[in-house]
Amino acid sequence: RAMLRSCCDARTGLVLTRGDAAERPGLAFEAATKTLHVTPQLLSVLPESSPLAGELHGRCAVVGNSGALLGSRCGRSIDNADFVISVQPPSGVGKLHAGRRQPQPHGDAQPQHHQYGGLHSSESRSRFVSDVTDYGDALLLVPALAYVHNLLPALRAHRALEAAGARQKAVFFHPDYLRRLARLWAARGLRPQRLSTGLMLASASLTLCRQVHLYGFWPLERGPDGASLPHHYFDDRPPRPGAHDMPQEFSHYLLLHSQGAIRLHMGACT
Repeated sequence: RAMLRSCCDARTGLVLTRGDAAERPGLAFEAATKTLHVTPQLLSVLPESSPLAGELHGRCAVVGNSGALLGSRCGRSIDNADFVISVQPPSGVGKLHAGRRQPQPHGDAQPQHHQYGGLHSSESRSRFVSDVTDYGDALLLVPALAYVHNLLPALRAHRALEAAGARQKAVFFHPDYLRRLARLWAARGLRPQRLSTGLMLASASLTLCRQVHLYGFWPLERGPDGASLPHHYFDDRPPRPGAHDMPQEFSHYLLLHSQGAIRLHMGACT
C-alpha cells in the first residue's frame, strides 16, 4: 500500500482532470507512440477535480469478470460493501452472483467497442445510456487515452450520458497513472503487453479502501472445484491472445492475500 500511495494514489491520480491536462500542450497515449494535442473541446469533458479524492472507504468489493462468479452466490456479499468497483457491469444472468449495487467507480475496459459498435449511431448511444442507468451514481472509467482508436468512442460515451442527463458520468483513466502503475508491476516481474483492467482497479482499490475484497479474479478454465468455466461470467467471448498475463497477475493476488493486504474470494460465498 505504501508503494502504491507513493507512485499511484488513485484518489488524486487515477482520473484525468482538467487541471492535469491544461498544464501541458499534449498528452501521450498510454500504450501508443502518439501524443494528443490538448484542445478546449477535450478540456470541456474533463472534471475540474478528481471525483475519487477524499477519505478512504471502508470495505470495498472489487469485482472481476471471471466465469467463476457464476453459481458463486456472491452478489449479497458484494452489495453489502461500502464501495463497489466493477470491471464489467453485472448482466441479468449474473446479477445474483456478481452483485447489483454499483456505486463508483465502474471500470469499463472498452464497452463502446465490443457491445455498441463504437457508439456511432443514435440507436447504439441510446442503448448504451439505457444499459448503464441501473448503476446509480456510478463513474464509468474509460481508457480514452490508452490507444488512439479509443478516444472518439470514449468522447461519444461521455456526451451521450451528458445529453441524456444521466446520473452516471464517464471519466477517463489518466495515462500517466497507468504508465506509473505498469512500471511498478514491471519492477515486480509482471510485464504483459498491458495490465488487465482488473489489476488496474485492484491496485487502485488499495489506495481507495481500508479493506479490499476481490471477487471473480480466477484465471483458469476450471474452477477451484474442477468444474469447467467460461472465461467471463457475462458472455462466452474468449480472451484476446497475448494481451494480458492473467495467471501471473493471479499469483500476485495470492501473494497480497497471504500478506493480508486483500481478501481473495475464490469459491462460493456463504
